[in-house]
Amino acid sequence: MALNLKSGRNGGVWENDSMKELNLLGPYDKFVLMVFFISFILSVTGMVVLVSIGIDIIDSAMLITAPFFILGLMWYNHTKKWWMLVIILAVSAALYLYLHGFEFHENFYLEGDFILIFAIDFIFVGSIGVVAFVSALQRLIFYRVVTIVQSMNIKDKMSFRDRIVAFFFNVPNDVDTRYITYSHNLKRASIPWSEIKETMTLGLMIGMFLWIYISMSPKFASMGLTNAPVYIFAIVLYIPVLVMPWSIFNALHVRVETKYRDFELYEGIKGTIKRMALPIFAALIYVLTAFRDNDFMAVLSFIGTSIVMIILVITFTSAIYYHYFENKLVDDIVSKWRIFRPVDLLMTVDDDTDKKKEFPGTPKRDLTDYGELVFDE
Repeated sequence: MALNLKSGRNGGVWENDSMKELNLLGPYDKFVLMVFFISFILSVTGMVVLVSIGIDIIDSAMLITAPFFILGLMWYNHTKKWWMLVIILAVSAALYLYLHGFEFHENFYLEGDFILIFAIDFIFVGSIGVVAFVSALQRLIFYRVVTIVQSMNIKDKMSFRDRIVAFFFNVPNDVDTRYITYSHNLKRASIPWSEIKETMTLGLMIGMFLWIYISMSPKFASMGLTNAPVYIFAIVLYIPVLVMPWSIFNALHVRVETKYRDFELYEGIKGTIKRMALPIFAALIYVLTAFRDNDFMAVLSFIGTSIVMIILVITFTSAIYYHYFENKLVDDIVSKWRIFRPVDLLMTVDDDTDKKKEFPGTPKRDLTDYGELVFDE
């Protein structure tokens, strides 16, 4: 494949006509993204309609997670793993019958136990949809991010898109980002619990936004935890969407190599989330101090329960991701890397590594051709 280079749009930056070949999205991934965005718009519209007719936004919170439920059903159909869905439904039905003396009651769908079991099923099916969406999102953004990063610090002027990427990944402006690389020999013998732990930490930081909103909700303060709708916890499905897409940069150790300490892109995004979470944490403490004793304990109980839900959802979605999705994604990224980076950059004449041996026909230069400079004393 010929590498056709031309002058960049902002001056002094190369553009590759073959960049379109770096697209990692398959037909199913494109369909997943399309279904999500369409169903998300419809869900938000439905929530607005419900709120406009007098239904509280907390009571309609489950509707906004419907896109993930749809994507979960699509994944079961696409992979022909309907047996997993059947097991979930069978266990749920058995649990309901056990709680009600092995008989269905009239209007059972209005009972609290049924709503609780349905919400749990919704989260388990929706978690599959979350992972399918996260995987498609990683395929969409990976090479777009590394392409932007590799050229952002050598441009005369960064574009708005460059500035957005530089902000979220916390890319220093004094680092030569051209030598961006990764570790391609990723082979997992088991689930990487250390990476899941990092994802959980970021998820709990994002969860503080949810806690502040709930803490300031007058309706929640009046109803307390015991009467709060259980299905409100379904909105934690959006937390993995905010923290899991960046895990691919951690898994492949995508980094900018320097003479000193390498800059890891994942460490950059993690640092940005931490900086954003610190003032949110301070605001949360301030809000909690404004509650009376009873309200404070109710909010604190909600926060504790939601922490458990966040940990369970992230653990479940991460296990699915590493088992069913990551290997194929990594293989596709590795297969495209030679298109993104045909040869290593920043190779010097006196390069004492074995990199030159990878490219047959590389000329060898006699260092004595440089001559010597002699200065009179």
